[in-house]
Amino acid sequence: MSGPLRGGVGRDIFAEMLRVLLVEDSAADRELLARALRKAAAEVVCADGDLAAYALLDEGRALDVLLTDINLGVGTTGYDVARAARLRYPDLRVIYTSRGPVGSDMHRVEGSIVLAKSDRTSDLVAKALEFVRGAA
Repeated sequence: MSGPLRGGVGRDIFAEMLRVLLVEDSAADRELLARALRKAAAEVVCADGDLAAYALLDEGRALDVLLTDINLGVGTTGYDVARAARLRYPDLRVIYTSRGPVGSDMHRVEGSIVLAKSDRTSDLVAKALEFVRGAA
């Protein structure tokens, strides 16, 4: 993935708010991350699991970033959500989060990163934004 990050025709993420789909099954983590992302000038849409994420993806809303927990509880994983998102948005930046061991990189979509939830929420968001803007 090279070139400027565009969420739509002519859209430049450096000039406009990032549009983030946050997929997190923990209500507490979801609220903390959403609040921190909004404070960092991101527009955030939240999904509480895989089914809600797939429904939001099916709506076709414009997105720049997918920030997803890897373990979403019952159902599919964050890896699966990311693969489905990339089918719809080939240039979507993908960031996985996890509290535990991540395992092999073979499940991750190309160009993605994994951030540990053990970091402070503000640090995790700062790292995520650095990745997104640095990869553009």
